[in-house]
Amino acid sequence: MKLESLLTIESGTLVSRLTSDPTGATYYLYDQAALGEDQGKYMETATMHKPIQLSDISKVQSIKQGDIVINLANTESAIVSEQHDGFILPYNYCKLTGFSDIDPDFLNYWLTESVEAAQQLKAISQGATLVKKLSVHQIKEFTITLPPLEKQQRIAKVYKASIRLKYLQKQKSELLSLLLKQVLD
Repeated sequence: MKLESLLTIESGTLVSRLTSDPTGATYYLYDQAALGEDQGKYMETATMHKPIQLSDISKVQSIKQGDIVINLANTESAIVSEQHDGFILPYNYCKLTGFSDIDPDFLNYWLTESVEAAQQLKAISQGATLVKKLSVHQIKEFTITLPPLEKQQRIAKVYKASIRLKYLQKQKSELLSLLLKQVLD
C-alpha cells in the first residue's frame, strides 16, 4: 500500500521567502536539534532554536504535536513532541499527518528501522549521488506492508522502549563522566 493512500504528506516552508516583521509574533524554526530532541536523543547541551517574527503566517507550514517529520536531506524521522508544537517547518523537511489505519509510532519505526523502508531508500539512492536526499513525491510512492493495528502498536511500544533505553544509557554515561571529572579534578 502506498503511503500517500494512508495519510497526508506535505512539504515544509521555503523560509528564505518569509518576511520577518519585528511587530509580529515570534515563531521558531524546526531544525536538526529539534529533530534529535523529538527522536529521544540525549542532548548534552541545551539547544536554542532560531526565532523568526512574523505577522502573516498564511503561507507557513507549521507542525503539531503528533505529526511525523522527515528530514529530506538525511532521511531521519521523528514524532513531533509538545515542546515543538507550533514550530515552522522548513523546506528541507516534510510532515506526515492524518493517520487513520496506521499507528504513528509504528510508522516512525517503519521509516527508521524497517528493512522494507531501507530497501526503498537504497533503490532511490542507487544510480544517484551518494547523498540520499528524498523528495516528497518519493515518500508518497513508498509502499508499506501494514500488519494489523494491534501488532503495529506492540512493535511501536517495543521501539519506543528501546529509544528510551538508549537515552537513559547515554545519560548515565554522561553523568558518570561528569562524576569522574569532578572526583579527579
